[in-house]
Amino acid sequence: MDGKSASTELYAWSLIRPCRMALFDEFKKAYAEILFGWQLLTKRSLILKHTMYTKVQPQDLEFVSECSSCNKPKPTPACGSC
Repeated sequence: MDGKSASTELYAWSLIRPCRMALFDEFKKAYAEILFGWQLLTKRSLILKHTMYTKVQPQDLEFVSECSSCNKPKPTPACGSC
């Protein structure tokens, strides 16, 4: 069974329209954050297990160190200015 037919099969048993699934997943994620704050981690994991849309926002992170002498960013271990 491929991923598309598995998700179609899940939609067949759902009372929520497929176009609304992402919205309800956001509700589940918000509720899971509340449960996390209350230290109810097992309940939180059960809620998150039933989310279908897990879009992870890509974040472009870059670590740049600064020279301790001139305080300029240096992409390499050696400072090019000093």
